[in-house]
Amino acid sequence: MWLATDEPSVIKEALLFKQYQFLHQDMTTISTAQTGHDLDGVIQDIWMMSRAKSFVGTFSSQIGRIVLELFYAQGRHDAMDHVRSTTYHALYGLLTAFDGL
Repeated sequence: MWLATDEPSVIKEALLFKQYQFLHQDMTTISTAQTGHDLDGVIQDIWMMSRAKSFVGTFSSQIGRIVLELFYAQGRHDAMDHVRSTTYHALYGLLTAFDGL
């Protein structure tokens, strides 16, 4: 599983689940400053998440919304069947927005 986070403790906690293999950015190379290297990492995360079979994340963030849009851009018209939100209210807003399409 690709684990995208900016919180190192999330990676440490995820690694406790030995039955899963987690891939993630090397947190030691990510600085707290906003640099071009940081942006490269964000773009890589978005690319990896958009190529996945399923996505679990927050749709209250722009990252989650970009991933969903990239699902659709790839012709995955069943994208909503393959996403789960950790912030239900944000996903509900997206669902109601798509109802009119």
